[in-house]
Amino acid sequence: MATIPGRDVAASSGRAPSGVDLALFSGGDERVFLNPVTGRTKYGTPHGCAEDEAWFSSSTGTAISARGYAAAVAAWQKFFAGSQTLEEGFDEIRQKLTQIFGIEGTQAVLAGSGTEAVLISLALARMVCRASVTAIIVGCAETGRGVSAAAAGLHFVRQAAFAAVIPGDRLAGFETMDINVDTVAIRDRGGALRPPGEVDAELAQKAETARRAGRDVIIHRLEASKTGHSAPSLAVLDQLCKAAPGQILVLADACQLRCSAAHVQSLLQRGYLVSLTGSKFAGGPPFAGALLVPPAVMQRLRPMPLPAGLAAYSAQLDWPPMLRPMLSPGLLPLANIGLALRWQAALAEIERFFLCPADLRRSIFAHFRQEVAQRVAATSCLDLLPPPPESAESWGHSILCIAMRHTDGRCLDMAEAAVVQRRLREGLDAGMGAAKRFHLGQPVAVGGAAALRVCASAALVNRVADAVAAGLSFVAALAPVSEDLADLFTAWPAAVMAAAAVSAKIEAP
Repeated sequence: MATIPGRDVAASSGRAPSGVDLALFSGGDERVFLNPVTGRTKYGTPHGCAEDEAWFSSSTGTAISARGYAAAVAAWQKFFAGSQTLEEGFDEIRQKLTQIFGIEGTQAVLAGSGTEAVLISLALARMVCRASVTAIIVGCAETGRGVSAAAAGLHFVRQAAFAAVIPGDRLAGFETMDINVDTVAIRDRGGALRPPGEVDAELAQKAETARRAGRDVIIHRLEASKTGHSAPSLAVLDQLCKAAPGQILVLADACQLRCSAAHVQSLLQRGYLVSLTGSKFAGGPPFAGALLVPPAVMQRLRPMPLPAGLAAYSAQLDWPPMLRPMLSPGLLPLANIGLALRWQAALAEIERFFLCPADLRRSIFAHFRQEVAQRVAATSCLDLLPPPPESAESWGHSILCIAMRHTDGRCLDMAEAAVVQRRLREGLDAGMGAAKRFHLGQPVAVGGAAALRVCASAALVNRVADAVAAGLSFVAALAPVSEDLADLFTAWPAAVMAAAAVSAKIEAP
């Protein structure tokens, strides 16, 4: 029987069936392979719960929660006992996603990540667009690293099960598409956010240039970027789609999932594709994505086989029944069981989050943001970068970007920031006599500075909400979060000093 160190057994459904842990973390690629030395993925996540560690890394990835683990175990038990077939299990996940986020007629295609969802969106675009398309990615520097490659129909990651897959090669089935990829930055060279009107104007000009050249356009909109910001405006997208009906396809990248269900529904009402994941804000384990396809796009799909190259990234049961007839014979795998279990884990947190009263959610976010800001202000080597404004429909402000400075005032670069992140998650003494692990979002470049991200998540909100529901006061319910933040900001300066020492050693003649 499998056990997981650090898991709160009382919060789970007892000992897990044999094989559930291997199944839960199967069906991934190099992004979630375990490092044999650390026993962790590249994101610092273990294959199991780690509730004795401080998880503020939901912009990148987190360990599975006790609630999520229990949901995954329950799903595995259904499969193991034969009380639910694999097809029924995958259909149940799609049904839950469309019930929460969809509108009538929405179809959901499951995917390993948001980057896989880009490949799937391109495969669907092939059925509705002309042979020549231009993909315009807004805020490319603040989305997934493989998105620009996927938007061009290229392999973007090594696949252990597909030795012939070489990152940078075109996927089989996309050879007949003439694909250009262009970008629109949301920040200037100094790292400041560009005025929204300026971003919109550049996007409109590039879309019009592509259309005049006889090309259809796929626009990637950010719904909360790596730093929490969204662009372009919905107004300019509405204007572009109205001016060129049938020639503009919009993919709304909501992979951070830091927006309300009502907002996602409004995007689908506009006819936009929407990509999302359960492994960022939702707090599910890494490698759980989906693409929501609105009825407006479903009605335009021309019947044709999906690209055979998707076999490296997709399985038959990832697709809704009405789209399976278009699957290429190359899509041989029946099901990615790990993906199903990871989504069940994420959905457990998502469903609980949306049951939490909106006022309580707002209060938790506000207190989290205020406490982080106060602790940054009291730490001489740290600077809080301007967060997005608060909104009733989105929670981009739950990502707080923090730049770091050496004693001489120089900003840490990306390599040094990576050292800080690694030192914190490997465990530092927070003044309590024992090493504690602190997990932050991966470094992001903001102008000349490298920032780490301190993030709130649905799982964090749910823990506080559960404590309030159990009878604790709001302050008492928040106390464990406050304690983790206090320990983090005690340990952080030491990690910055360690990075400075590593940098000085490298630079020494």
